[in-house]
Amino acid sequence: MDSFLINAFLHPTGSQTLLFLLIFAWSLFWKGLAFWRSAKSDDNLWFIAFLIVNTFGLLEIAYIFYLSKNKLKAEEIKTFFNNFNSNKLKKLLSTKKGTKLKKAD
Repeated sequence: MDSFLINAFLHPTGSQTLLFLLIFAWSLFWKGLAFWRSAKSDDNLWFIAFLIVNTFGLLEIAYIFYLSKNKLKAEEIKTFFNNFNSNKLKKLLSTKKGTKLKKAD
């Protein structure tokens, strides 16, 4: 059994690699958002906890939606996705190196 786990870790298959990347992206997103919100709210102890403890996003999600001073609300999420439209992305991708970004409408 031990050699199976060691072999799976040292020589992952494509599906194992994909699963790892999905878990990594999930955790990175929630950890980054929790870091940002805790720093913005001056929650230093939470910031340190997120830095030390890795819970694959579970502690971060609990903080963001339930435990923080400024809980994330559904309206904030809707506003974020409404403001992030394809025109802004196209402008961002079409800018040439060395040019300044213009403020999007």
